[in-house]
Amino acid sequence: MWISEGSVCPIHSAITTAGTPRSVINPLLADLDVAPGKCATIEVAHAVVDDLSAILGTRPSAIVDSGHGLHPYWPVADGQIVDGDIRVARALVRRWGRLVTAVAGARKAETDNVFDLARMMRVPGTRNNKSVNGQGALPVTGYADSGAPLAMAEIDERLTEVGVIEEPGDRDNHAEEISPPSEWTWAEQTCAYVARMVEAWASDAPKPGAGRHPWLVNQMVRLNCAHRCGCIAKADYRAAYTTLAQRFGELVRGTEPRREPQRHEVAGAWDYGRTRTAAKTDEAVHAELGGHEHLPPVDVQETKIGGDSEGDPFTRVVTLVPLTEIEDRPAQWIWEHDGFGRIQRGVLTLFAGRPASGKSTAARGITTDMSNGNLNGCWKGQPQKIAYISAEECDDDVKAGYRATGADMSPKRPVVRSVRLTDGSGGR
Repeated sequence: MWISEGSVCPIHSAITTAGTPRSVINPLLADLDVAPGKCATIEVAHAVVDDLSAILGTRPSAIVDSGHGLHPYWPVADGQIVDGDIRVARALVRRWGRLVTAVAGARKAETDNVFDLARMMRVPGTRNNKSVNGQGALPVTGYADSGAPLAMAEIDERLTEVGVIEEPGDRDNHAEEISPPSEWTWAEQTCAYVARMVEAWASDAPKPGAGRHPWLVNQMVRLNCAHRCGCIAKADYRAAYTTLAQRFGELVRGTEPRREPQRHEVAGAWDYGRTRTAAKTDEAVHAELGGHEHLPPVDVQETKIGGDSEGDPFTRVVTLVPLTEIEDRPAQWIWEHDGFGRIQRGVLTLFAGRPASGKSTAARGITTDMSNGNLNGCWKGQPQKIAYISAEECDDDVKAGYRATGADMSPKRPVVRSVRLTDGSGGR
């Protein structure tokens, strides 16, 4: 048996588990199934409830045990809207859904999407006839918890505190999913266009006047479009998510107004991007990826001298890239001095001078400051790892030189590593 938790009008059509636009927000709720691919154990489900309670500042008022998981309820004190504008409530519920997804994801769990208004849920005191592992029907039970009702303004404040903000379209009556994420497939290898797109994110930045959070959301939409189109491998998708999280952290810490990323800001943007992508037409998804043809993976190898015959494995592979696919990005300076950029990120820098003029000393000094986060530039305050490739100096000289410039030589933080180059005869 099912009950609508927020409907204000009788249901005359066939009973479904989906809500209707003529609904209100009475409780916030979550559907925490205990099953493979969901919550691994009932303890994980309870931990998710605890995490959500800590964010909201109150426990649920009631928890229903469906027989296969938990349904916690946080009542909303002022969510009753009769024949009025439900857009604010709709946006709040969608933001709540992104928070639940993010909190569960932090515990390696997934949740069911019950974040539309008036979702139908199971009634305590009845039986759950869904058979799992041959268990048969199970009782649906409920018990009171210690929580108190929350005002909508308070819920909005709690969501904002952890970075789950209102996104464009949250108040709209969304179209149905065109392509559910569960039906998307992974590529065996990431296509060349998407690989270049993801690589560019490491140094990308919002256009002048654009916000950093909207930039993150736009890239999360593009990332999920790549998944929906089958253009990205699963491992590369995860790496791309990490790249976006790291780059977003650099942007909010390094540009005004400076701040830290909020706790669930990145995960919330990802969930919003996935939802947006699922509702897009095929044409709109293709447009997010530049309308590109599904290019094969690019394998660029070192060119062998004289190796220009067809099929030579050392022949360089060349791909033509239209200028329209190359994004305009402002230069980022690793080192700035006297008001000018001196060393640009992503560009090979050469030190030229006479023997014993201090080229190696200068390089060690700059990289030491980079390893400690002291170099004046885009990585100021962000220690970086350094690889020192020595073709002529012995290990003792390299180590002594870095110690003299103040590099952190502790074994717990080996930010400087020496790379030995030897030839077949054992020479350096």
